[in-house]
Amino acid sequence: MKKLHYFICAALILSAFAGCKKDEPIVYTTLAELATKSTTTYADFDIHIKGLTVSAVFGNYVQMEDATAGAQLNKSGHTFKPGQLIDGHITGKARISSGALLFSELEVSGATVTQTQNVPCTTIKLSDLIADKVKYSHRRVKLENMTFVNGFNGTAGGSGIISQRGVQMSATCRPQGFKVEDGSQGDLICYPTSAACYVFDAKDFNEHEIQSPLTAKSAFGVYSATDDAASEIFVYEAGKDQYSYSVNDGKMVFHLQNYNEEWFAGFQYPAKVKAGQVVSLSLDASGVSAYSPADISVTIEKVGQDILWLMDYPNNMGYVVYYEKEEK
Repeated sequence: MKKLHYFICAALILSAFAGCKKDEPIVYTTLAELATKSTTTYADFDIHIKGLTVSAVFGNYVQMEDATAGAQLNKSGHTFKPGQLIDGHITGKARISSGALLFSELEVSGATVTQTQNVPCTTIKLSDLIADKVKYSHRRVKLENMTFVNGFNGTAGGSGIISQRGVQMSATCRPQGFKVEDGSQGDLICYPTSAACYVFDAKDFNEHEIQSPLTAKSAFGVYSATDDAASEIFVYEAGKDQYSYSVNDGKMVFHLQNYNEEWFAGFQYPAKVKAGQVVSLSLDASGVSAYSPADISVTIEKVGQDILWLMDYPNNMGYVVYYEKEEK
């Protein structure tokens, strides 16, 4: 009988220890990790996540991101608001499209949802964005000193082309009535995909004249120009040199020449241009060591009154030439 008693007691003790098993630690998943587990077909997911921020909302579209990647929810009747910060258990349906993470369903009732004023915004170069579109898809990014080569006409879903340092990408306007003129310049907040940069709000375009070391120069001539500095190779000097210009068959022909005819430089380019355009520049020269006669591609960095700034970005060369700007 005593042996039976001992056996029962031992069994009860083991059962008590089994009941004291510690809770398993929560395993958190990032958006980037969820993307690697997703396919091109919508499938259920059930994860814990930290720091998921709603960066923008426009109609059915919700842009969100954590520290690793971005994602988009497309669902009518959702209740998400910009600036919401989500921590904890979430479920839904996800798939991958061109490397980007998309949600058709997202349930956050099991998570803690708070409001933050610190909505992420990554300032990048357009060239870096294009080089890794998957990394920046559906994230809130800022492009500084960019140009609308082709602007928005006020139509919801209308397309345009943006440019920065000679690199171009399509842009799509979400709101109705948002107009941007061709050649407009400034800083733009947008939400990239593999196809275009999406603009959700007219307030996300801060229009201003772009600034660069080259556009700070006002003397006609040729410069060695980078992001950090522009130095004179040769420039027009009043009292020592002369310039002339004419328009022939839609081309501006601009000449710089020393009074003593020690050197001559000629430039030919379209007579009517807009900022951000890539155009052909014909160079001619005599007594100038900076370059040889050639036809090159340059980007219109800025259009001013009676002055035009042209950049050959691959070769870090800048040209400041005469221009007859049309009055609006």
